[in-house]
Amino acid sequence: MEGLFDFIKSVAPLWVYIILFAGAYIENIVPPTPGDTVVVFGAYLVGIGALNFKLVFFVTTLGSLAGFITMFGLGRIFGIKLIESGKWRIFSSKGYIRSSSPFNKVAMSAETSSVTVRIDSASVR
Repeated sequence: MEGLFDFIKSVAPLWVYIILFAGAYIENIVPPTPGDTVVVFGAYLVGIGALNFKLVFFVTTLGSLAGFITMFGLGRIFGIKLIESGKWRIFSSKGYIRSSSPFNKVAMSAETSSVTVRIDSASVR
């Protein structure tokens, strides 16, 4: 374990931040990946004074957000097409329709209701 810490201290901090970003990013792309372990290790390095807290927080948050946005984009582009193609046996189109119908009802009722919110300028200061 000492050898690992000595190695990390000898590596430029930029590479450690890149590894933290990659760990947080990959955690969202491949769910079984232990991204939180990488983040906790980064927190440990902050605790011993090897890294800057604000940079570790920013890099890991940015990596996690980038991974989430990547998966959201892939799901938005390929999600329904992939389910309807039947190539994924885990997800059936019948199950998708059944699970999404309650959400569609809520969305439809929100779209059709004409709720007007009026803000009185005297009450807002």
